[in-house]
Amino acid sequence: MYIPPDPAAKINNNISSVSKLPIRVYHWEELSNLGSRDYLIKGILDKGGMSVVYGDSNSGKTFFALDIAAHISTGCGWQERRTKDGRVVYIAAESGLGVAERLEAYRKHYDLIFCGDLHLISQTISLCGMNNDYDRLIEAIEEIGDIQLIVIDTLARAIGNGNENNPDDMGLFIRTCDLIREKTRAHVMIIHHSGKDTSKGARGHSSLRAATDTEIQVSKEDGIITAEVVKQRDGKTGTQFCFELEVIEVGMDEDGEPITSCVLCNADPMQKKRKLYGQKRRAFNILLNCLNEKGQVRNIRKDMPKVNCVTLNEYREQLKTEKLSSSDKPDSENKAITRAINELNNTGITYSYNGFIWAADKKDNH
Repeated sequence: MYIPPDPAAKINNNISSVSKLPIRVYHWEELSNLGSRDYLIKGILDKGGMSVVYGDSNSGKTFFALDIAAHISTGCGWQERRTKDGRVVYIAAESGLGVAERLEAYRKHYDLIFCGDLHLISQTISLCGMNNDYDRLIEAIEEIGDIQLIVIDTLARAIGNGNENNPDDMGLFIRTCDLIREKTRAHVMIIHHSGKDTSKGARGHSSLRAATDTEIQVSKEDGIITAEVVKQRDGKTGTQFCFELEVIEVGMDEDGEPITSCVLCNADPMQKKRKLYGQKRRAFNILLNCLNEKGQVRNIRKDMPKVNCVTLNEYREQLKTEKLSSSDKPDSENKAITRAINELNNTGITYSYNGFIWAADKKDNH
């Protein structure tokens, strides 16, 4: 009886056939021969590592990745951190023309008289499954020479016909990225999208996060782009960088009208923290009213001046009275109120201590 070949076995054989590197085994006494970790961006990205930069559509993740790529390719430090300058390959599978305009905006913004050692691939490259483009990509990269950074923008395009939620397809994509790193010794940065629940990280199968050395979440709120290191295999997390987009004229079109793009510029993190919208703004306004009606000037702590404050219980009751939460369920209502109070405290809008709450600085917060 004829038994058809297993498609998965074909794919696995196809991936394994491109790996020609010998397997080296080290004894404990020889581990010093492995060398030490080297940085691409000190404290953020390692040479030869793998990172994922993810966020919602139009959150600024491509601007962020391009900013890093341009700094490395021009030999400049990034965000007051040392970098290892070198050649960069940027695979712009979604919009090569858009990337070209953004790089021109970068060059004009920094008044550069030269272009960085950055190389653009503006076609879709498949890195998953049968007949993937690994060999062609490596051949193109080897013609360029020693590479420090390879950016894949985006995973959704580079996975080809694969399903990013399927563990086998995602595993094959990760394996191909590993082979690229092993062959080129470059850092591979993957641009990806957030899932439906942004608190759960990047979209797709969890094997991607497990394989990633560094994960950076990019979000945009009120015009401020925030990039936060949410995973660091061998370092600390929570580091944030805040940016704004500045419009730059990069040329003229056939009708004589200006062509514009944008470049990232540093923004004050407090600018983001001090802006209040939606439920947070309403919760803060309720607190101000509560302070006007029920506030008392108290000495909360001996080491700080007296403040006009109310008890947390008074504030919580006021939030319930004014229906901060639309839910009629007591548990959901209490959770919404607790979340609102925590958000105001975490952004420095209010302070709570020993059962009391007060506004940090009224004139700057609304």
